[in-house]
Amino acid sequence: MRYIAWIVTIPFALLLLSFAISNRELVTLGLWPLPFRIDAPLYLVALLPLLLGVLIGGMVLWFARFATGLRMRRLETRLAATQKDLEGMKARQRPGVPATANRNGDPARLPAAGQR
Repeated sequence: MRYIAWIVTIPFALLLLSFAISNRELVTLGLWPLPFRIDAPLYLVALLPLLLGVLIGGMVLWFARFATGLRMRRLETRLAATQKDLEGMKARQRPGVPATANRNGDPARLPAAGQR
């Protein structure tokens, strides 16, 4: 899987490098109601929003993974407690009594249809 990531990443990086070298002309950026104007290379204008999007998306994924990890740890703790309870119940079970027996040791019976 790591090799596939490198096979995709290296050509993409070379493509971005070629784009940056080819588009070094200055462009003027301005926001209409504001009087500010900025001259910046075209490749920066195109690639900076891409970089910001990747960083913000990575942060969102990191936070989501963190929340999932917390939930997983809570569920693992609950599972361990439930398994411990089950082992305790099995240890308290009387020998020779089926697990489906009620407290008196009689086999459990399902109620007839329509009865509770």
